Amino acid sequence: MSQNRNLRVIGVMAKFWQPGEVKTRLANSLNSARTATLRDITSDSGKPVLGGFTDPMAVSAEIHRRFVCHLLTRLAGVGEIRQLVGSPVDRLADFQAALVEQSIQGWQVTDQGTGDLGRRMKRWFEHLLFRPVDDSDSEDSGVSQNHTLPVADRQDRAMSCVLIGADCPLLSQDEMDQAWKSLETHDLVLGPADDGGYYLIGLRGSADLEKSRTSGVTQESLAGLFEGIAWSTPDVFEQTLAAAERSSLSVGILPTRHDVDTAEDLVRLAGTIAREFPEESVLLDGLFD
Repeated sequence: MSQNRNLRVIGVMAKFWQPGEVKTRLANSLNSARTATLRDITSDSGKPVLGGFTDPMAVSAEIHRRFVCHLLTRLAGVGEIRQLVGSPVDRLADFQAALVEQSIQGWQVTDQGTGDLGRRMKRWFEHLLFRPVDDSDSEDSGVSQNHTLPVADRQDRAMSCVLIGADCPLLSQDEMDQAWKSLETHDLVLGPADDGGYYLIGLRGSADLEKSRTSGVTQESLAGLFEGIAWSTPDVFEQTLAAAERSSLSVGILPTRHDVDTAEDLVRLAGTIAREFPEESVLLDGLFD
């Protein structure tokens, strides 16, 4: 591996799969589906997708667990540094135990910290791109010293960091490679979601900004990408683009993907799996009649 190339880091943000604490929007839509028109929706294969569950909160939590573990397995060989960026902090040991139970290797488990989504994402990038290896983390840093990157892994090299959530479980190494390829010529890369948000964000660090063709990502421009954004609204992607433009950051755009946030999204995913990825049917096996 060339020492001239940035170190490639991937993070997967995930809440622990406690029923009632994760994917509640999906749970509520599944609950409505029992008595509303969604009850009879089927996948393209004709197999009923919704119905037969007893507790929508438990079903949505199990779906989230499967999505997280599936992504960690699919992306186990991606990049040089892989982090499961978990929440809450008191469930990090449970994340670690789940990885062992599922025989998922090669992932560090780190803490998201506190605050809104933007603050937690900003913290992850800030820690990787700007903090020295031996920096002592503050109480609110969200990354304990036990979970910092090993000196041998960092080698004082610049990093290209990509962060995703767990709402697009079919993401693969190809999409990650596209993101890192884009970061070779752009400061920022975004993967837009069809609901107006984004499923992926990546930033390129530079060891020597004076030699960069652009101004590069600074702590000020990093803050602008995550502060003042109307999270969980259809405006997130456009607001992030506007923030990048204000900071003169060059932006690469990946293909648009669908998040799984509602029962209708789940139906779409089931149809996609049936048509294009039958080998991924384990994602939904046994959850529905």
